[in-house]
Amino acid sequence: VGERDTWKSQVSDLNTTLQSKEVELASVRAKQQAEAQSLQTILEEREAELDSLREQQKDLGTSLEARDRELDSLRARYEADSTDLGQTLQAREIEFAALRAKHDQLATMVTGKDTEVSTLQDEHSEMLRS
Repeated sequence: VGERDTWKSQVSDLNTTLQSKEVELASVRAKQQAEAQSLQTILEEREAELDSLREQQKDLGTSLEARDRELDSLRARYEADSTDLGQTLQAREIEFAALRAKHDQLATMVTGKDTEVSTLQDEHSEMLRS
């Protein structure tokens, strides 16, 4: 009977310990479940942020491509305008050189005529005096 009571007491202690451990286990499981849910929520938030950042990156890429095309167009226009201006400047320089030559020719002719007029006036004055 004494041994039986000891066994009963040990079984009762083990049952109490088991129940206590089951309560602890349930508490740990509840904490783990809450932590897992919290981590799941954080993960979903991070995925949403990542999706948003990817969309922003895509938009920026599209904007960058548009700016690159605009820059290429401006470069092409600049090069064409620069070429046109260079050709126009060269043509103006040729025109200017031709006008300078014509001016010099006319200046020479005027000087020659001035000399002729002066000579004629001198001759006329001589004739009048004689």
